[in-house]
Amino acid sequence: MKKFLLTICLTLAAVMGSFAQSKGDAAIGASLLYGTDIDRAGLGVKMQYNISDPVRLEADWDCFFKQNHFTFWTINVNAQYLISLADKVKFYPLAGLGVCYAGWSGGGYDDSESKLGFNLGMGLQYDFATNFFGAIEAKYAYFKHYDQCVLGIGFGYRF
Repeated sequence: MKKFLLTICLTLAAVMGSFAQSKGDAAIGASLLYGTDIDRAGLGVKMQYNISDPVRLEADWDCFFKQNHFTFWTINVNAQYLISLADKVKFYPLAGLGVCYAGWSGGGYDDSESKLGFNLGMGLQYDFATNFFGAIEAKYAYFKHYDQCVLGIGFGYRF
């Protein structure tokens, strides 16, 4: 399973790297997260690329803080459709696919599993400056046995 996850990570990096060399806006960002089902906070990092004016692809890694010997993180690729609400405000629905990892360790017990799943959600982006923006986002992340709502607030830098 580790080889499978490594393959997905390398594929995402190669695809996003090739997109960054094309015309269009690209961005990187970070966010503070809360997972409702696992009831814990986390941090996320993301890469974005606009493949057209209204359509953006985003690859992200969300890692939730370890608690009670339980580790949980996801890697997702989402498509977002940007709808301008005002000069600096954009609303976007999102949909995508992902992989989650759940691991338990401690007390002589060590186990982990990975699941494929999907995301559906929406977000609101505010452009503070030409290259700097903030966003709030809510998405339903479905992974068998690990479905939850993920709430996030973050920022990004467009280049």
